[in-house]
Amino acid sequence: MFWALVMGWKTIQQSDSLEHDAVPISVIIAARNEALNLYGLLHDVLAQNYASFEVILLLDRCTDDSFSIVRKFQEKDSRLRIIPITEIPDEWSPKKWVITQGVQAAKYDLLAFTDADCRMGENWLREISIYADKQELVLGLGVYEEEPGLLNRLIQYETLYTAFQYIGAASLGFPYMAVGRNLAYRKSFFLENQGFKGVEHKLSGDDDLLVNAYAQKTTTSCMISPESYTVSIPKRSFSAWFQQKRRHVSASPSYSLRSKMLLGVFHVSQMWFYMGILLTLFLGLTVSAIFTLYICRLIVCGAGWYVIRKKIPRSNILPLYPILDLAMFLYYLLIVPMGLILTPEWKK
Repeated sequence: MFWALVMGWKTIQQSDSLEHDAVPISVIIAARNEALNLYGLLHDVLAQNYASFEVILLLDRCTDDSFSIVRKFQEKDSRLRIIPITEIPDEWSPKKWVITQGVQAAKYDLLAFTDADCRMGENWLREISIYADKQELVLGLGVYEEEPGLLNRLIQYETLYTAFQYIGAASLGFPYMAVGRNLAYRKSFFLENQGFKGVEHKLSGDDDLLVNAYAQKTTTSCMISPESYTVSIPKRSFSAWFQQKRRHVSASPSYSLRSKMLLGVFHVSQMWFYMGILLTLFLGLTVSAIFTLYICRLIVCGAGWYVIRKKIPRSNILPLYPILDLAMFLYYLLIVPMGLILTPEWKK
């Protein structure tokens, strides 16, 4: 399964066309008390090297200076539209309700989504337009700023490993998730599938649940060129990161049965490799045999990363692969079950 994903990545072609018939795009952003991040975000979005687009900023019950900051940008650029959200229906999760209001307000059929703490290059929308040609869904990569420290290395690797899975799977004809900080789809795709109907109450999944339920292999594309990345601010404490990942994992029980089975086999096999090592040590298998098995795994998987190293972001962390792979074992052993069992917290 690992090497199937590697081959999926190998089939993806990066965009290199500078000439493209630009279709209008509506950029939809939900923000909740993000005053500190809105300066950078709006500067990048409004400076896009793209002919026709609008920006819909939905201010979700903000109590900080977000509105005054955004208003100053709007006075200088009429492409920016502000929609204040004052109430959330009881049966809806906040993010899904806000996103739905943005989709309904959009003037154009092609919609691009990102988060308020993201930054992007000036050709982000151009990349989306290229990959969205004759497609209804575009999956992008959302990476995190590089900072010193073990936590940041773990965040970088977990983000890379997640992207390795969902981009690789989509390129093989099995799109099952996306990240909302870099995602595009048609307004018609959202409306024809009745948006978040059936999962509107779930706190997470405003991105992956929509993709998991309705994405088709023939109408989904993946953009992996560096100019298409969005860059977010990483968590700076283990507790904040744990809470974020618990929230992300909590959406997976609503995945399709096929998705859950394939992901279960993939992740459980990784967990049981390390569990098997511990078990065989306990049962008395020689250390040399276990070490040989471990080295074989590193060679097989390391070779896969080497094959696609030029196509993946943050490939400079791959020399730490042996340590980070072990850390992912602990992640699946501890954090994933917590996300599946415990109800995640969210800002109300």
